[in-house]
Amino acid sequence: MLLIFSLLAHVVCRYKQDYKKNSHIELISNASELAQENYLIVTTSVQGLELSVDHDKHVVTLNSLRSFENLLVTRLLVLLVDDPRLCNKKHLIHIGLYRTICVQVELNAAFQRPTMDVVFRNMAVYAEHFDVLFINSDIVLTNNDLGYARDYAKSRGSKYVITGRRIDLDVSEKIDFSDDAQVLRVSEKAKLQGKLHGKFGLDYFLFSPEALALIRKEISPFIIGVYRWDNVLLTQLMLHSDVLVYDASDVVQPVHQGTVQHNHLAEAASRYNQKLAEKAVGHAYLFGNTDNIRLKIPRL
Repeated sequence: MLLIFSLLAHVVCRYKQDYKKNSHIELISNASELAQENYLIVTTSVQGLELSVDHDKHVVTLNSLRSFENLLVTRLLVLLVDDPRLCNKKHLIHIGLYRTICVQVELNAAFQRPTMDVVFRNMAVYAEHFDVLFINSDIVLTNNDLGYARDYAKSRGSKYVITGRRIDLDVSEKIDFSDDAQVLRVSEKAKLQGKLHGKFGLDYFLFSPEALALIRKEISPFIIGVYRWDNVLLTQLMLHSDVLVYDASDVVQPVHQGTVQHNHLAEAASRYNQKLAEKAVGHAYLFGNTDNIRLKIPRL
């Protein structure tokens, strides 16, 4: 099925979506010129039914997705979904998403969740011309400091990756990202009342095209939504001497909506990821934490 979207006044993109396979996006406009304008593609994974206003995770998910669209550097938000029934353009606009498309991806048969190798395969579709951000779908970004962090890294080399720690904060209300005052209140509340998460929990990675090309085929089929894929990925990245890995914890403020700690050890998918981690890098996955990132993005 061929979908045609108009992404702002000066770019037209054609989307091929075949919901029996991984979908693809073919940028048929001036993509290289747009890339020079410092846009990026944001990708995240959600359950398709979370787009329903009746779903118990709808407010959290929608807060996150709207925050991603609200970034000045976002050209397109790509949702990797299990169920595309609520992904039609009319519904996306109805819930306030205007630069978003869905791509249905295959799931791990045992856990019925997407895997990170599939995520990276889809990100590679966009990485010819654009930087690509993968971020978890329960994170809210309340400012545009990610753009500054990316510009800082980009000025120092073409092979760069940016990640960092998050802030845990209980958020129950729907955030109106057209209301700058409300967004500022959430940001200030996170600074004052939020809790800085541990050094092992990484909820986003921003890749330059060159860095993504180096790493994407090394990714094991980790289950999304549970731990260890991030630690293994960071370890693998830091083993590439020509990749500049940056910690943006002092600059970017990813707000995780919730303070309840996930009991990973009680979940079968976590144990599966643990085995994959040890198979991939042994116990070196413990090296994959922000304390070991040598390069820091400085505050403005």
